[in-house]
Amino acid sequence: CNVLLPLRGAPEAIACFKDLVHRDPEFTQALGAAAGVFHLENHHREAASLYRRVLDIAPNNAAAEHGLAALSGDSGTAQAPAEYVRDMFDAYAPSFDLSLAELKYVSPTLLRQAVDLAVAPGGPAEKDWPAEKGPSSGKWRVMDAGCGTGLCGPLFKNLSSHLAGIDLSQRMIDRARDRRIYDHLEVAEVAQGVRKAGQGSLELIIAADVVVYIGDLGPFLEASAGALKGTRGLLAFTTEAATEGEGGAASEGGGWKLTISGRFAHQREYVLKAAKATGSLEMITAQECTPRWNRGEPVEGHLYMFRSTL
Repeated sequence: CNVLLPLRGAPEAIACFKDLVHRDPEFTQALGAAAGVFHLENHHREAASLYRRVLDIAPNNAAAEHGLAALSGDSGTAQAPAEYVRDMFDAYAPSFDLSLAELKYVSPTLLRQAVDLAVAPGGPAEKDWPAEKGPSSGKWRVMDAGCGTGLCGPLFKNLSSHLAGIDLSQRMIDRARDRRIYDHLEVAEVAQGVRKAGQGSLELIIAADVVVYIGDLGPFLEASAGALKGTRGLLAFTTEAATEGEGGAASEGGGWKLTISGRFAHQREYVLKAAKATGSLEMITAQECTPRWNRGEPVEGHLYMFRSTL
């Protein structure tokens, strides 16, 4: 059924899942997958009904809980459950690149441009990265956190001596491996994967359209601060902006919210405060951007860059 989604569209994929459920009404994997497709296609009533059916059968199903929380306006969890992200992107992998092209997705390009500007003559990180150590040296150890199919890889390969990618989805990792660009690829949650890299192991961490699946950024920022410690390295990532009047449930304190899409949006003040709390990440860029479009409308977002001060 997952194969039908990119080949023949949502209606045929949903019909396939419905057939599976008709044969086995308690097939939670098919119910959850169908709910996810309805959710992506903005058929919220049908998606909510299917999520509830999953929870009737499996009350602790984390993916269904998250999807229903997003649709019902509950606060949900501090980040999207691993099962939710993994299953969604395993299904999405075959059509991922084409879909993002249709969404005018430009986060990787924006991140590369921001890195180049930061270390260019007169840039805020120039003093940390003279020419013999900067991007043109090709000596940076780079982590693409939440690499997906590897769309950032071609843009960052030329500045790296070692380019690693991590992602929760095995099928996304498989697609990234097909590019033959990365030196190391691994299935991992982003904070855990960055932490595993080790203290002082990286000069650059990038996360393009990734923290939208994380509400509480504390663990990711703490892990990044550790991996950059002693290198004067950079952390760059994009977010979706939490705007006034936007639907969704706000976190306690209001720094981020779970939106109806199942993604998280973050306020600028929250991101800067969370980075400052690490004790070693200094903001050098916090600018508005449009990381992608959605149904003909630009998605409001921010691009952040921090440097390690330790």
